[in-house]
Amino acid sequence: MKSASQSEWDKLWEIYLKEEDVQEQAKLRNALSAPRDTSILRKYLILAWDEKNIRSQDYLNVLHHISANPSGVALVWDEVRTNWPRLVDRFTLNSRYLGGLVPGITSSFNTKLKLDEMEDWFAKYPEAGAGETARARALENVRNNIKWTSIHQPTVAAWILSRE
Repeated sequence: MKSASQSEWDKLWEIYLKEEDVQEQAKLRNALSAPRDTSILRKYLILAWDEKNIRSQDYLNVLHHISANPSGVALVWDEVRTNWPRLVDRFTLNSRYLGGLVPGITSSFNTKLKLDEMEDWFAKYPEAGAGETARARALENVRNNIKWTSIHQPTVAAWILSRE
């Protein structure tokens, strides 16, 4: 599915909509999250929000799966930040699943820019509810990623260049 066209993805979406087995649905949702094409992933985000398509309890898993796709990380990060009030209305701040979403989305962040985005967003929405610890963990992880990158990136880059 990584290199799926829109029409191929649409066929799988139709299969998903007809599937009744919950375990098969979970596998299909994961596959639907795999394309590299961000326009397909964006469409999936829109379709997934509708509870006629994706059960409410499965929506956060869709976000998680899309954010696990390198092509989907920025898309989900923007989606969550832009629609945070809507997500809170639907899932509440007491949802540990909603609160736990942030560390998964941001786990690959390794720049000061991304850290600043996180800090600005957390300042804009200081109420974290069940996600308070997850936010702290996410910030710590990104700081560690930045530190690791600053220490090891020159060595890794030199090694790669020596292999060419």
